[in-house]
Amino acid sequence: MSRSKNKLVMLTGANREAAEQYRSLRAQIDRAGGQDARLIGVVAPRVGAGTAEMTANLAVAYAQANRRTLLVDGDMQSPLIHKLFGLPNVMGLSSVVEALETAEDTVYHDVVSNLDIMTAGDSLSYTGDAVGSFALQPLFDQWRQRYDKVCLVMPPLLSSADAQLMIAACNGVLLVIRSGQVDEADAARVKRLLALMEVPAYGVALMHG
Repeated sequence: MSRSKNKLVMLTGANREAAEQYRSLRAQIDRAGGQDARLIGVVAPRVGAGTAEMTANLAVAYAQANRRTLLVDGDMQSPLIHKLFGLPNVMGLSSVVEALETAEDTVYHDVVSNLDIMTAGDSLSYTGDAVGSFALQPLFDQWRQRYDKVCLVMPPLLSSADAQLMIAACNGVLLVIRSGQVDEADAARVKRLLALMEVPAYGVALMHG
């Protein structure tokens, strides 16, 4: 399988301006979260915002800064990370939460220097209820101990119970908005949900196109 290189701007070097924006975003998150910003949830209000692309490039940016980084695809019903990096998606996070595999057995090591990846796993077998009955915090704590930075792709916040469960176990979140996609009502709902969960927001990233 080949990588979707046109979207992985941090690897191609073809779009220097976009790459610099991801480096700036990395610095922004570090300033906002400090040493506590080890596990970052990246989430959008609704589908189609480019969350996977954003998270993948952010993870590569951290890896290129010599941070031992784990990229996790938590959008188990609409996974994309395996396509971006050209990886199999037979096993992944869905296998872990459904107790079919251990976390270590589902990680692809050094896909890029300093970057490990856990794909979402087979979306056809995922029931959508497993996260609610799975203890996320011990798994996330294990990642925090092993990696300098964990970047987690999450399903859309306003249409997925999984996203709300995952956010509660993150150190903070980065909100992804596609230009022209989110209305004021959605923005208000997102703000209210994040406040209720008392999870720090590390900023808002705007995707164009």
